[in-house]
Amino acid sequence: MLLDVISQYGYLQVNVKLANVAGLNVAAYWAELLNVYARVINKKMEQTVSNQGFFDLDREYVTRRTTLSLEEQALCDKALAGLEVLERSESDPNSIRLDINRMSDILVSDDPKELEKLAKVAKAKRSDSRTAKREAMKRSLKAAVIDPDRDLVEAYWNWIDSIMDSGNYLSKAMVEAFVKTVREFSDAKEAQLKVIEIAMIQCYKNAAWAINSFQKDYKNMAVFLNSQPPKKKNGEIDPDSAF
Repeated sequence: MLLDVISQYGYLQVNVKLANVAGLNVAAYWAELLNVYARVINKKMEQTVSNQGFFDLDREYVTRRTTLSLEEQALCDKALAGLEVLERSESDPNSIRLDINRMSDILVSDDPKELEKLAKVAKAKRSDSRTAKREAMKRSLKAAVIDPDRDLVEAYWNWIDSIMDSGNYLSKAMVEAFVKTVREFSDAKEAQLKVIEIAMIQCYKNAAWAINSFQKDYKNMAVFLNSQPPKKKNGEIDPDSAF
């Protein structure tokens, strides 16, 4: 129906003052963040509160809604963080928290000097663009890590950060091959984590190199697994825990 085509869902309402302060991309990005946040509040209030206000952001969805690439979203994150209205989780760049009250204060301000100061803070620099490009690449690579175990996912993410921050190149295929090699080496989570840790510290892009190093240090897998401290259950040692 024509009504569906021209409905408000297909539009973003951009705040003009924010566009003047931080640019049109940031204003469009903020508008979509508010749309997402409103749905999170309506559907997952308890979960949002339990996460100290952080909620997950589907970057591909935001791209479809705003046409902003991952790199452009990273630049918007930087600008909004400079305005102190957005905070990203240290463990997950796709988990964010918004300060709606702070943004409201900015939008109602009529002090030209204050607005000029905020505009300078939000303005992207060349270094910001380079950082945003690298962060966008990291996000794309981290999305290629699929594992039900959160500890392993974060370990792989730390490995990706280590490789990228050292100036080396990674592709999605290389990440997938790394994960596959680690899984084929051992089913034991502790061994997998150790291999990933070695690769992270040594900046190994090939999992086989980390596995070789692991095997030199721990020739007997059983000895390594039995040397691990017992798991904790409810803050205390679980006597039934065994590797």
